[in-house]
Amino acid sequence: MLKSEDPVGAKRELQNLPKFIHDVAKGLKWIHDSQILHRDIKPENILIVMKANGSEIAKIGDFGVSRKLSTMSTGLIHWEKERQTGWLQKPFGQ
Repeated sequence: MLKSEDPVGAKRELQNLPKFIHDVAKGLKWIHDSQILHRDIKPENILIVMKANGSEIAKIGDFGVSRKLSTMSTGLIHWEKERQTGWLQKPFGQ
């Protein structure tokens, strides 16, 4: 997330860090409310995107190892079939 070789860009990102943390927290709440677990939150998966109005927003990327949760009638949470991107999938039959 804060990997910039441009000192001015790095300083700008550092100044926006509280906003970016808030953006990521809102994103995590949204995906958790949607019954999805990301399972790979790390700086490399946080993207800083410039909006049309010139402001920046932090977004969560790389859902390759995420899982969908569902709730059984007992109220217990269980994992649904794992969702993986092509190159992360287990070989057939394993």
